[in-house]
Amino acid sequence: MAAPPGVLGPTILRALFNQEGPQFYRAAYVHNAPFAQASSTHYQTKLTPQQEVAFRRWVSQNRVPFNPNAVLTDYDMRGYWKATQGKGWGGKPGVSHFPDLYKTPYDTTFSGESMYAKPRTPFVWRGNTLVDERDGQVIFRA
Repeated sequence: MAAPPGVLGPTILRALFNQEGPQFYRAAYVHNAPFAQASSTHYQTKLTPQQEVAFRRWVSQNRVPFNPNAVLTDYDMRGYWKATQGKGWGGKPGVSHFPDLYKTPYDTTFSGESMYAKPRTPFVWRGNTLVDERDGQVIFRA
C-alpha cells in the first residue's frame, strides 16, 4: 500500500514527511504526540477579546499565512503574535517562516525547539533536514 502524497516511508529518501499542511496534521500528531506536552487547547494561546480583534487585524493587514478560524493548526500564531505583537513579520511575499518556538505537534517539522516539546525531544535540525537524533531517521526533508 502506497503512502499518501507528502508522507514518505523510510525506504524513500528515509524521510517520514516532505510537505506541510492540514492534510498531514493527523499523521504528524501521531508521530509527535509522545514528545509533546499535554494541552487542552490544541496548542493555541488564548487571547482576550480585545487581543483577538487586534490579532485578526494583524493577520489580515499583513497577509499572514494563517486561518484564524481553524480549530487545529500546526502553528500557535496567537502565541507568536502575543509575544512579539507581530514585529518581525512584514508580510513580504515568499516569506512565510516563523520560529520553531510556536510549532505545534500537528506540524510535520515539530522539533525540540518548540515550546510544546517535552524536555529532551530528539527531533533536531541539521541544516534544512529534521532528524531524530536517536537513530538518524530523517523526519522532514523538502
